[in-house]
Amino acid sequence: MYTYKFIDVDHSAWTGKPKENIEGVIEEYASMGWRLLQVVPKTPTSSMTKFVTKIIFEKKVSDDFYTKKSDLPFIDDEGFV
Repeated sequence: MYTYKFIDVDHSAWTGKPKENIEGVIEEYASMGWRLLQVVPKTPTSSMTKFVTKIIFEKKVSDDFYTKKSDLPFIDDEGFV
């Protein structure tokens, strides 16, 4: 089983450059055991006014982290949230 972390990096409205060093963010999370899964640039639409890059990380959790479905507090017995 895996757990996921989603990080948004905002970009400057004037220059379009990221406000944070994207490589630095990836290295920071990698040092904490997270694996880079995907980097998704989001371009603004007519309703969006800012540029954002979404960075998605994953980390394997032990198989015994959840021993049975009922241990997942946000899912009922039928598998619904």
